Amino acid sequence: MILIAMGVSGAGKSLIGEMLAERLQCTFTDGDAFHSAANKEKMHKGIPLTDDDRWPWLRTIRAAIVEKQRAGETAVFTCSSLKRSYRDVLRDGDSDVCFVYLHGTMEVLKSGSVRRAISLIRRCCRASSMRSKNRATMRRLQRASNSRPNRSWIT
Repeated sequence: MILIAMGVSGAGKSLIGEMLAERLQCTFTDGDAFHSAANKEKMHKGIPLTDDDRWPWLRTIRAAIVEKQRAGETAVFTCSSLKRSYRDVLRDGDSDVCFVYLHGTMEVLKSGSVRRAISLIRRCCRASSMRSKNRATMRRLQRASNSRPNRSWIT
């Protein structure tokens, strides 16, 4: 099983991704680690990346996903994945890749609701035994809303 925590900058992807990986006892990889030096330089200068900048980056993340799957490993990645076409590259038709979508208004993102969403993830993960129930739990975690922290996870 591969999970990808997705959402805008500041949505809590890294923190939630790390927590999921800890609970699942698997590796965590921040998708930003796969950016080319040229992409990193552009971002450092505040220049937005284009789709042409992103395609090689997304394919590199997909290759890392395939490596984990070939090794029979569960893994958690982060990637904004805001466009369906980006998610399609990462998923590549693979039903074993699930996205955890973290979203909310700027007010919500600044208000601490991300921490409440994290608490909900902790409760969901605690409710499942580590390996036997992870798939069902993670399917429920495909979409998270930090705008309504008490809302159920939606598949």
